[in-house]
Amino acid sequence: MLAIANMNNLPPWDVVIRKSIADAAHFDPKAPLAERVKVLKGRTLVVDGIGSAAHSFLRVLAMAGGVDPDSITVSALQPQEMLAAYQRGQIDGISLGPPWTQTLEQDGGVVVVASGLNGDPAWLTPIGSSTVITRPQFCAERRSICEKMGKALSAASRFVHEHPQEALAILQKRFPNTAPPVVAASFGAMRKAMPPSPSIDAKALENGDRINIEAGFVKPSDRLKTYDDLFTNEYVK
Repeated sequence: MLAIANMNNLPPWDVVIRKSIADAAHFDPKAPLAERVKVLKGRTLVVDGIGSAAHSFLRVLAMAGGVDPDSITVSALQPQEMLAAYQRGQIDGISLGPPWTQTLEQDGGVVVVASGLNGDPAWLTPIGSSTVITRPQFCAERRSICEKMGKALSAASRFVHEHPQEALAILQKRFPNTAPPVVAASFGAMRKAMPPSPSIDAKALENGDRINIEAGFVKPSDRLKTYDDLFTNEYVK
């Protein structure tokens, strides 16, 4: 496979926990990551899928604070079911990306334990979290398609950064039933994660592997020796 674009080079996931739990633990949002994540020990959190990127992120954060990730009860639910389970008091928090953590944040009932966009953990940036991948022979045989795709993605990235209000208005129309503050917060998060140009580098691909290795989902022996031959930026120039 060949990566031809990377639409996000920052990890877009957050881990949030119920405010009452954070208050009882005297949680300090300005403390180092290793201290903050200790509030997760023994709690019940939800991800979108076992072994997913959000699950890997949660496990990596736990281990950064010396917390056994298996001490955290993790369940997989679809995002809408997550919100319902949270409202019923069945879970303590979630690990996921926009707009789901932003939805809970707008209600004021959660605190952010860690945020990939804010550098938790620092080694995870850059990352290929929304990478466009194709077969190498496809671009060789149908180059015009890959060129058009690359130009469209590049134009989209520039538009989001150069015309944020117009881009936000388009997004709100796409999600008319989502509260405008949630859409705005989610857009702000993804705009931060999105580079002005969707170019990709070897480090982003390597970190995409490393997060799964650090989480224990991939064997260290499966790490590639090099990622240099797995991408090209010729279509997003």
